[in-house]
Amino acid sequence: MVNTILFGVGAGLVIFLWIEYSQGSPFLQFHDGSFLTLEQRLLLATGAVMFAGFCHSLLILQSNIKGRQKYNLISKAQNSDPENLAMLDPLTRINNRRYFDGILDAFVGEFRDLDSTFGVILLALDDFDSINDTYGENAGFSVLYQVAQRMKNNAREYDTVARISSDEFAVIAPIVNQQQLSSIAERYRADMFNLEIEYGVVKVPVSSSIGIAIFENEFSASDLFFKVEQNLRDSPGKSSNSIAA
Repeated sequence: MVNTILFGVGAGLVIFLWIEYSQGSPFLQFHDGSFLTLEQRLLLATGAVMFAGFCHSLLILQSNIKGRQKYNLISKAQNSDPENLAMLDPLTRINNRRYFDGILDAFVGEFRDLDSTFGVILLALDDFDSINDTYGENAGFSVLYQVAQRMKNNAREYDTVARISSDEFAVIAPIVNQQQLSSIAERYRADMFNLEIEYGVVKVPVSSSIGIAIFENEFSASDLFFKVEQNLRDSPGKSSNSIAA
């Protein structure tokens, strides 16, 4: 928001100076009574635009540095050190719901301050109960673990992957727009398409459905999660191996 205001002030200053000098105003009139020439006015206007653009770029750079520092802290927090075991899902060894909720709250506050966006991906395994019924509970455990590791391997450096319920996984993807978030979700969907996970001598077929949502400034963390859940569950024509936005 600040960078937009600053750029607008700079542009407004250029227009103001142009009008003033074009009309022969005594504003900044030289001692000998002469005014700036057309070339001098053009040079001044160009300089003002360049200065406003430079300030605009500095503010963007500052925001990006601040964001990167935040993501570095988050990346460190994802390590499975003993002090972080309470934040890990014991079965899949990825982040758990408690960790996800805390990071989602932090991202909402951070990205509102940065006036930037991030996205959430919610992936649900299709008919997971039937896997347990058909192949046994241990096969289900194996499926959850291997799906979690595949998602972790597909994640970008600063994405947060978590198991948030029995058969649901979530990804928080910073600094993305709707199209970029859809592309990331498609990578997960494609990786799960026609997937068969080996368990002993059998191959367990696995598929998933995906919902995505982009953070908007007026959202709370619960608002954003409700939206991504709704996109997953209430989308018309929802089917296996699909993405709903």
